[in-house]
Amino acid sequence: MPRYPWLLTDSVDTGRTPYKIKSMKSLGVPYADEDIDNAESAYREQADAIVAGLAASDLPVEWDKELVALIAYLQRLGKNELATHLGKAR
Repeated sequence: MPRYPWLLTDSVDTGRTPYKIKSMKSLGVPYADEDIDNAESAYREQADAIVAGLAASDLPVEWDKELVALIAYLQRLGKNELATHLGKAR
């Protein structure tokens, strides 16, 4: 498998997150206005949890790196958004 060193060095522009969510909502993804308003803080909360887990495994990484975004995406795959909000994630 090839190496992906930029995942540890490249940063995600979190300032664009609300705009991305708004765009997805316009395409039919069921986001509430609250999701858009809280996008950056929700992103940071999830990123901080991932960073803590990585630090426990002796892999220090900053919250805004591509690696953290990729892990968050992979953790989200297959989960129903409504069930997640209700605390019943699949």
